[in-house]
Amino acid sequence: FLMNGIKHLPVMRRGRVVGMVTLSDLLRKKNRGTMEILHTIEESDFETIDAMKPAIYDVLSNLIQDRIPTTHLLNVITKLYDRLVKHAVTLAVRAVEDRGFGAPPVRFNWYMMGSGGRAEQFMLTDQDHFLVYEDVGDEKRGQVETYFAELGTEIVRHLEQAGYKRCKGLMMASESQWRGS
Repeated sequence: FLMNGIKHLPVMRRGRVVGMVTLSDLLRKKNRGTMEILHTIEESDFETIDAMKPAIYDVLSNLIQDRIPTTHLLNVITKLYDRLVKHAVTLAVRAVEDRGFGAPPVRFNWYMMGSGGRAEQFMLTDQDHFLVYEDVGDEKRGQVETYFAELGTEIVRHLEQAGYKRCKGLMMASESQWRGS
């Protein structure tokens, strides 16, 4: 379809048109597998999150075999990686809470840098990220910094379990220079 500029294909029976297959029909069917992976990512935990990398690579392989244009391929794969990373961060927050640190003491944002941050991630790469949290007064600063040091380390651990290698340049939220208010 895509490679030949075909958007509509008639379905024939005994010389008569009985239906129409569109590019949208095929993409919807093809994306059903992608939707299942998104659901599987959301249902994963620390022990099962490592199964997501091969599942994403299967989608990538299918997109390449189907000769999907690179921009669309990168868009789909980036969305899967984004969902995986977001879920890993959510799991890390829960793990820190379960260890007695409680919920995040202030609002925070976690950001990806590099190819993931630019939405150009083709294969799982190393971790490049930072964490920014709400500023607090001096009386709470130590407690907040301790919490986010723990969370940064836990995020790195969860992303590593998901298949992201640690950054050799230490550009990760586990490092004090990559987290703060």
